[in-house]
Amino acid sequence: MGSEGCSFIDVLFIVDISASMSEEKANLDTNFPSFVAVLDDYIAAPDNAALGYRLGVTNSSIVDNLEGQSTMGLDGALFDGNNLFRPDCDLGGKLWIDGPGPTVTSTFSCLAPNPKSGCNNCTDLGKERPLDAIEMFIEKSAAGGVNEGFYRGDESLFVIVILTDEDDDANNTTTNPAQTKAALDGFTQGEERYVVVTIAGPQNGGCDSNFGSAAAAPTLHEFTGGVANGLMGDICEGDLAGSLAQALELIQESCDTLPPPVG
Repeated sequence: MGSEGCSFIDVLFIVDISASMSEEKANLDTNFPSFVAVLDDYIAAPDNAALGYRLGVTNSSIVDNLEGQSTMGLDGALFDGNNLFRPDCDLGGKLWIDGPGPTVTSTFSCLAPNPKSGCNNCTDLGKERPLDAIEMFIEKSAAGGVNEGFYRGDESLFVIVILTDEDDDANNTTTNPAQTKAALDGFTQGEERYVVVTIAGPQNGGCDSNFGSAAAAPTLHEFTGGVANGLMGDICEGDLAGSLAQALELIQESCDTLPPPVG
């Protein structure tokens, strides 16, 4: 492809697996069919170059923390849909869902609620580290890594959707917003080649909604505000529909204007 516009949209969902997120994940499941319908319509439209999309899920927990282990963490690996909490999600031997397709919504509904490791005696310390998860996802996307092949390179728009009611854990993180942005810039070969959508708490001060309580998320606000195509959604709205609709607008605009492949 020698002109502007993406051929593919590769979407990584990074989901907070703590117990306090049950209402948010249920609401994501409620709104997801509409999200998929808009993507399907966009792919079907004759006036753009997009041929398909891909959805993958991981969680925001990292196993090793300074303050103990979160053995439910995936360390940035794509969830295979098989653990003690859910039946095996039918991914057809892959670690992602390719769309459009008739089973996209049902398969995502299996994947997204509990993307946890299949360990016995698991524990989740609630130490959310989505920035580390992004960098570990990138590391595992190298040749031979478990995530290899998910991101289809410079003909694709890479999209990250973070859903959490906590900030990036300052006491356990090994990175910072600038470092994670630099990792994404290098991975995609340019800051215009990816989108970050973060649905989390306010920049300052917590909030309460019918989802429950959410902590202030200054680090995630800094990270999302620092990327070229970033959108900060408000988890305190108590419904993800508005944030997901805004995300779709940004995704479509960014796909339409994706620069030609590098080299």
